[in-house]
Amino acid sequence: MLPAMPFAFDSRVREGVLHLTLAGDLLGDTDSDAVLRLAEAHISTGTILALADLSGIRFLNSSGLSVLIGLLTRFRNAGGELLLVNPSAELRKLLVITRLEAIFTLAPDLPTAEQRLRVLAS
Repeated sequence: MLPAMPFAFDSRVREGVLHLTLAGDLLGDTDSDAVLRLAEAHISTGTILALADLSGIRFLNSSGLSVLIGLLTRFRNAGGELLLVNPSAELRKLLVITRLEAIFTLAPDLPTAEQRLRVLAS
């Protein structure tokens, strides 16, 4: 078994879109709660479109899925959207098994995600 990899994230706003880069093991702990608080802060200032780059996520448990659902819910409740970008094959499989692929919008890469959000914003 691999040792735990701490969850970390980075964010920036570009052209009115919050770009989240998530990395490590998303386990729904205190560190991952910080990404929810960050999203709420951006939503309160009017940034309601977001991309979550998942290419750095190594492991995700049910609590980690709850974090992603929490992000999606916050953005959609504000009239916006969250796209999951570059999820691993394992994460895509998990989304299919849990039937969450019908709820989340997935994009294979950043340019595709940005294009999809431009369409949503227009």
